[in-house]
Formats: sequence, structure tokens, C-alpha cells
Amino acid sequence: MNHSLLLKVIFTILSASSFMIIVFTAISSDFSSKELKILLSSNITCDGSRDSDNIISFSLFGDWKDSKWKSRFFRPMKKNILLAKRFYPGWEVRIYYHPNIQHVVAGLSNVRLCNVMALPFAGTDLPASHIDLSWINPRVWRFLPLLDDYVSVFLSRDSDSIILKREVSAVEEWLNFNRSFHVMRDHPQHGAAILAGMWGARLDKRRKEIREAAVDMVLSSQDDLKSTDQRQLEYRIWPIAKSDSVVHDSYFCKNHRLRSRDITLPFPTRRENYTFVGNVVNMSEYLFEECPEECRPVEHKEWYFC
Repeated sequence: MNHSLLLKVIFTILSASSFMIIVFTAISSDFSSKELKILLSSNITCDGSRDSDNIISFSLFGDWKDSKWKSRFFRPMKKNILLAKRFYPGWEVRIYYHPNIQHVVAGLSNVRLCNVMALPFAGTDLPASHIDLSWINPRVWRFLPLLDDYVSVFLSRDSDSIILKREVSAVEEWLNFNRSFHVMRDHPQHGAAILAGMWGARLDKRRKEIREAAVDMVLSSQDDLKSTDQRQLEYRIWPIAKSDSVVHDSYFCKNHRLRSRDITLPFPTRRENYTFVGNVVNMSEYLFEECPEECRPVEHKEWYFC
């Protein structure tokens, strides 16, 4: 299958005489699936840095001129950067973005910015230094740390959902287990196998297998549908995750399709103020439906909303 998606590979040529950097963009429409797979199987980083370890990853895209976009996505993103510094000390926040919002994100601090049109890569025989992955669904950009060999632990989060201490406690509990994947479901409507902004992965044990699944996911995400990220997670990641995962689940803990074949647990902390992990900001949504008794902690069956 040939791709006509105008994959851009940026070649950087150093002129020895003038020390001038000349950037030449080669646009190709005849990359085969095999060639693209080889390319995506290389080490694709955010900005070439090797000091990454634990990553909290976000996609940020949309119409920056729209005031609703700023209140729905950008302002919560800024708050999440501060919360990540507080709740996840030593972790790196990454924002994968298109350069059309470069001037918006340029002023952010305590964050690593990843331009999806120029992601550094290494490990192939191609005479190139960067790859343009802006053609994949922007909701999938945040999964690209799965292709970065310098990342050890990866969390995928939504830019319009605020980080809660409840989430952090669940992540800490997951990391105490020797399991590769973490999945959270904290609402009666969280009936997906993996929610795109509520999961994570440890890459050290199964890096090759996870990379292969991530490559397939990227190559299958050439659209702009809102459902693509979760559909790809269900088809590509859940099959390898469900037997090697910790799932924190408040409502579907006994659902055979959704429960982990490994470890399914209640959230370790009690719900506060009727909110939930993954709650979209500015939606004023609160949770008043009791959790099934079997999904509450054994020692706290009185936590009706778990």
C-alpha cells in the first residue's frame, strides 16, 4: 500500500566552508508501508534530548484564536503543568503540538515542547534527521513517547482534564507492581477498554512489543476522527495490556470484557467533592451514582461513591 500523505523528511546539510545550516525539505508521496514502518521503528524523540525518563504526555491542537479553545484546552494545560510539578516531581511534561500554535506554547515553562512536524529520529540508514508526523490524528500525537527509546515510564493525559491527587495515588500504586500497563476508569460512562487520557505504560520490560503496537497504531491513524485514539488503543494496545496491567476501576471491575486478566483494583483514595479522574474542565459535571459494592475497597465498603 502506497501512501500519498506527503510525508516530509527534513534533511539538514552542514556547509563546511560557511558553517551555514541549510534545511531542505523533501516531500515524497511514494513511501510504502514497509518503508514507513522501518522509519517509525527508529528512535523518535521529542527534541533529540536523551535526559527523558518519566513522561506525562499531552496533545495540544485546535483553533488558538477561539476563546473557547483557550478556556477549554490551553488554560487547563497551563494548570496541569503546575500540578505535574507538584504531584509528579522529577517527571517531564511533554506537549506535542503543530507549529501553527508555536507562538501560543512558546511562553510555557517547565515543559518540553515537541513539534510534530520536525521530530528528531535516529537508527535508520536514511540520510535524514527529522520526521513530520503531523499527518496522523492529533489525538494520537501524545502516544509518540512509545517510540522514544529514552522514555522509561509514560502517562497519556487529556489537556482539558485536571490532574487529581486521586489519579496520582493510583499511578503510585501501579508503579509498586511489576506491570507494564496502567488503566483507569472512574465514571459510569468510562466503558472503553482504555481511555485515551487515562492510561500509562512502563516501557522497560516489553519495549519491542509495545513499539510494534505503537507503530501499527500510528500507521492506522491517518484521519481526524474524535474516536480514533480510543479505537486504536482498544485494537492495538489492549490486547497486549490486559494480561500485564493494573486497572483501577470504580464501575466496571467485574465486567469480563474490560477487567484486567491480571490485577483489577479499586482506587486507593476516596473520591472527593463528587468529581472523578478524567473530568473535563468547565463542564460542571459531578458524579452522584454509587459505585458497585464489589468495586469499593474491601476495607471501605462504606465508600458508596468509592
